[in-house]
Amino acid sequence: FSAPKLDAHQVVSVNQGIAEACTEAGCMLLGSKTAEMPGIFTASGFDVTGFAVGVAERSSPLPHRDRMCSGDVIIGLPSSGLHSNGFSLLRSSAEAAGVKYRAAAPFDPTRTLGEVLLTPSRIYSKPVVALARAGKLKGAAPIASGGLKQGIPRILPQELKAHLKAEKWELPAVFRWIAWKFGIPCHEMVAT
Repeated sequence: FSAPKLDAHQVVSVNQGIAEACTEAGCMLLGSKTAEMPGIFTASGFDVTGFAVGVAERSSPLPHRDRMCSGDVIIGLPSSGLHSNGFSLLRSSAEAAGVKYRAAAPFDPTRTLGEVLLTPSRIYSKPVVALARAGKLKGAAPIASGGLKQGIPRILPQELKAHLKAEKWELPAVFRWIAWKFGIPCHEMVAT
């Protein structure tokens, strides 16, 4: 956690949020560092960085490409909203259009756009681990890195291709609004 000037209440609040996320993910927070960095951020700005390390059985690492075959089912876990790459796409478009984050969200007038955008990222570890322990998981693709177009093919054997039925998905309101408001084509939305 870095800020221009450390505020004890803010540091405790951020660390509590991180600890709650670790509990939800079934992992441990092994450490936490703080730094005062005057001149780097705006007066109310701050930065939080982190990473996770996973452990896998040496005898059974994912993906199990040798077990994948035509007709297998792809399960998509729904997003809670924008994740890292989506913010980059939205921020540049929103600034150019003069969108105000404190204004009511056009698709949800009960919350500000900023509140919607700050919805915590969903933590997928428990459902993924449950599938793996049940012997049902042949692979898992991180979609935040390259979107659907790059994330899924990375884990498939060369002879297989994914066939997705996007018309069956219920796209969250924030994504529909972003595509409409900023004229972002479908291929760009799925790549982010």
